[in-house]
Amino acid sequence: MPAPRPVPGAIVEALRGSDVVAAARTDAAGRYELSLEPGTYVVAARAHGYRSVQPPRTMSVSFGRTLAISFVLSTMPRIF
Repeated sequence: MPAPRPVPGAIVEALRGSDVVAAARTDAAGRYELSLEPGTYVVAARAHGYRSVQPPRTMSVSFGRTLAISFVLSTMPRIF
């Protein structure tokens, strides 16, 4: 299995219910930052040509706290 690599330009979204409350694109190193009010969010990542290996995650954000959330995306098989 190949070593994981960053996915530049992936979209990371934080949702409350079905509403997207924050979104960011990953940089060349796969990093992103979302600024969120305290509360509970569902956080997911997606990118064109990739599929998520993990389900979206439910996260609780507290005031003044920083969370590091990593995602695994896999290339989609090519259909000829």
